Amino acid sequence: MEKLIRKITNAVIIAIAGTAGLLGMYVVFKGADTVNLVAYAPIAMDATFYLMYFLAIIGAALILGFGILQIISSKAQIIKTLVIAVVAVVVYWLCYLIAPAELSETAMKIGITEGAYKLVGAMLNFVYVMFLGVVFTFFGMYVYTKIKNR
Repeated sequence: MEKLIRKITNAVIIAIAGTAGLLGMYVVFKGADTVNLVAYAPIAMDATFYLMYFLAIIGAALILGFGILQIISSKAQIIKTLVIAVVAVVVYWLCYLIAPAELSETAMKIGITEGAYKLVGAMLNFVYVMFLGVVFTFFGMYVYTKIKNR
């Protein structure tokens, strides 16, 4: 199971790095700067949104897939896995609620709908919440080991 998770993680990291590198080269060779990225490289912007949608779908599929695999492999883990899945859904729902709904000028210029804008905002909020969770987990582990080793 650990080997499978490592292989999937490595494949996703390589795909993200490759796609980001190609998009970056496209923007550089098109002559865009960060101010006029939308005007010079709309294809890169569209590809970035599609990449984010793809990663969100893959993330959800992996969470569900490994959750189902965990339930099948160990009946004792059913409640724990379901609680984690429910917490993830609730956190995403909260992130969706606090995501901005009004379009920015840049978003209106490139023709992004309000729904897509809110979905992207929710995904970004979810990433921020997950990052903070990881930081707090590392901090908690550090404090726990310091207290335990006294």
